[in-house]
Amino acid sequence: MNERSIKSARSFGYAVAKEYWKQFRLRNGIGRSLRGFSKSYQVALPDKLHQKARDLGKQLSLLEPSAAAFRISQAYATELPSSYRSSNGIYYTPISLVEKMLRDASDLGVDFSSQSVIDTSSGGAAFLGPLAKLMF
Repeated sequence: MNERSIKSARSFGYAVAKEYWKQFRLRNGIGRSLRGFSKSYQVALPDKLHQKARDLGKQLSLLEPSAAAFRISQAYATELPSSYRSSNGIYYTPISLVEKMLRDASDLGVDFSSQSVIDTSSGGAAFLGPLAKLMF
């Protein structure tokens, strides 16, 4: 496994999240900036890849936060080597499938406002954001 490829994916995901948060803060008048993470987990991205991350972060800042969070984690995973994703079980449930499953559960009578839900994997938080909205 190429450690540099994994660090590059982390750096890409962080760059996407950082730009997303910057744009989200500006749009919503939030003062707190995104805290960095250890340099030992990062590598410098080539200019073209860094710009791609920034552009994606800007685009994602226009989405609803839970959808944006899912897309940010998906962007990170996409940059990981496929062998690393497979060996670590890194898979993401598409938002359309989450919406259908929650709709089906609701149609079957599940009252999310009175239930407890455990998402043991949480991964890209595909279920957590939509579930939280239904519960509160």
